[in-house]
Amino acid sequence: MGHEIKELEQNLVDLNAKCVLLTISDDIVKERILSRDAAFWKEKSNDDLLKACQEFIETQNQLREQAKLSKVPMLEINTDARDWDTYAKKIIEYTDVI
Repeated sequence: MGHEIKELEQNLVDLNAKCVLLTISDDIVKERILSRDAAFWKEKSNDDLLKACQEFIETQNQLREQAKLSKVPMLEINTDARDWDTYAKKIIEYTDVI
């Protein structure tokens, strides 16, 4: 890791920064992608959709791994249930906003 990144990361830790990673389970990625913009996906092939799902899963896994490498504390919240009020409360509690 570069010196600038390590320094920035330490500054974030010193400021009591925290990371919250919102994720979904791999088995619902297709459903969630389709729910975001159904009209867009009607024009696309199944291969395009499967590629988008795979890219999403890979990106989510990369974000998870990078967060684990960081000194900045991280909370991962699975959002499969779409219980946004509960997730917001968890984030507020975790980050000590109030």
